[in-house]
Amino acid sequence: AKSIGDGLVDPEEYEKAADVFALAMLSVLLGAACTTLLATAYGFPISATHSVIGGLVAVGVAAKGWDSVGWAHLGYMSVGWVLSPVAGGVVSALVYALVLKTVLQTEAPAATSGKMQPRFTAMTVAICLLFMLMKGPPPIKLDNAGLAVAVAIVGGVLFSAFVEGVKRLKASSSDPKTSPEV
Repeated sequence: AKSIGDGLVDPEEYEKAADVFALAMLSVLLGAACTTLLATAYGFPISATHSVIGGLVAVGVAAKGWDSVGWAHLGYMSVGWVLSPVAGGVVSALVYALVLKTVLQTEAPAATSGKMQPRFTAMTVAICLLFMLMKGPPPIKLDNAGLAVAVAIVGGVLFSAFVEGVKRLKASSSDPKTSPEV
């Protein structure tokens, strides 16, 4: 929301016309809602963010003219729309190659999968924690990127160790050899 509002349409241009700004924002929201609803109903892929941005451009042009839209900012966002799926594809291919090499192409994929699961759990939790620590709300956001990476890695490893410990406790308590006889 912050990147959408900053630089695309300048709210200060509407200081003397608060009613026009309110109507413009209501129009953006209703337009985005209708677009999202219709696209969902017909099974089209949709991004509410794209709908909001399109609405902001449209009301900016309608209310204040072509010069009121931050076209450079819109171009910057558009680059992100193109690069984001490309980056997602590259990362997906790397993850696929990693799983293929470390699990699926081994002599015993099922056994290897069990051995690799803690590592993949740790990586997944670390990535989620890193995102929260770097982009999350102020109470958990860390400004020091190195510290955020370190905390995320430690958190991922600790969580994975905890999960493995719980799994072992469950396995040992359900094993008839180690359970006390009743």
